[in-house]
Amino acid sequence: AAMGIAVHARAAFRDVPPGGASFEHRREWQLVSWELFLIPAVQELLNQMDVILLGILSNAGEAAHFAAAWRLASLVTFGLVAASTVSAPLIASAYNRGNWTELARIARLSARIGALFGVGLGITLAIIGKPMLDLFGPEFLPAYPALMILLAGGLIFSCTGSVGTVMLMTGHQREALWILAAALVIGLLVSVALIPILGATGSAIASAAALAIRGLVMAVFIRRKTGIDTTALGLAPIVKQDSNDRP
Repeated sequence: AAMGIAVHARAAFRDVPPGGASFEHRREWQLVSWELFLIPAVQELLNQMDVILLGILSNAGEAAHFAAAWRLASLVTFGLVAASTVSAPLIASAYNRGNWTELARIARLSARIGALFGVGLGITLAIIGKPMLDLFGPEFLPAYPALMILLAGGLIFSCTGSVGTVMLMTGHQREALWILAAALVIGLLVSVALIPILGATGSAIASAAALAIRGLVMAVFIRRKTGIDTTALGLAPIVKQDSNDRP
């Protein structure tokens, strides 16, 4: 894939005239690069933490049950991920032009696409969850309660919209990193408390809580900072005269 992209980029930019390199903002770009590097690192820790803790605090069977449920439940957010990928450059463009109304419309549309996809697939997985888990083997059927909890967390996150994308595209990557780190700590604490008691179900509660809290806190931050509602509700933007952000 990387080789294909490189070949395509070379052909696409063949006629672009070369320009002189500028290192005026080098220090700023280095700082932003580190923040953007740490965000997916923390995200990966969030994705893998539960299985690792289950293996340590419970047993391999519970870890396998959670892993199967998580793989199915993660499909709920695919619609939002796809919408966020498409909307990212549109959000950046609207923000750069100071078109807050357009940014709000893009965020609202992205959230509603994610919510509709999440609700439809969530209901489907709730109905056929047991047969789907049975594909892994009959011993995976006890993972159904964990699947339901993870579906709930994924659905809440889908309804909050492209919160991460909006924060990154509007220059709030540092705050996004701190929110992700806080969600990681919350998930870790809840997992340590519940896994010895509930096993995979306790881990699912921790994972769903971390995911939902992350989305909700980011949505509240964006609303207070910029006046934009990124959720599927699509509330009218709040005009902030004293905001330091672009109007």
